[in-house]
Amino acid sequence: KQFLLDYAALLIKSEQYDRAESVLLRLREGQLDPLPIYRLLGQLYEQKSLPVRAQMAWEMVLKSGGDSVQDEAHLARVALMNQQFEISDNIYRRWLSQFKRGHRLYKIALNNLGFSLLLQEKLSESHSLLSQAVELDPLDKKARNNLAYVLRLQGEFERARQQFLAAGNIAQATDHIAGGISP
Repeated sequence: KQFLLDYAALLIKSEQYDRAESVLLRLREGQLDPLPIYRLLGQLYEQKSLPVRAQMAWEMVLKSGGDSVQDEAHLARVALMNQQFEISDNIYRRWLSQFKRGHRLYKIALNNLGFSLLLQEKLSESHSLLSQAVELDPLDKKARNNLAYVLRLQGEFERARQQFLAAGNIAQATDHIAGGISP
């Protein structure tokens, strides 16, 4: 049975998703530990761009005893893609209380929660979190770009342009210069 799990992982890696899914679904019916099966199904559905199915698989990972930060990260990412903000936000808020300020996952949580709040149009809180993320890691391009989008939506076009430039996003910064910004 471990051979079949390894085989399914190899099929996923070689992008033979339908065959991998078939193997994994058959394994799921057996008496195996479901955790590695659901992890592989989650990866498979993410790679197939099926975020709803991926979310279901990652939720089953956590229900089956998966509790690693990586498992939570997968669930938070697909929940965010599915606009299931409560799920992703709860995970990122837990990381903010669980990890110390300088920890890599603390910075990731600041950026990802800030991005989630941007999508929810909670611009003030998003701005605060993304500013903290940039303060902690000035070279974080994702956080700078996300902060720039918040600033743009808040009508702070020059500050947004500066953030885009600092992130190396010349195209977005040039849109500001050319007057191509529409909030």
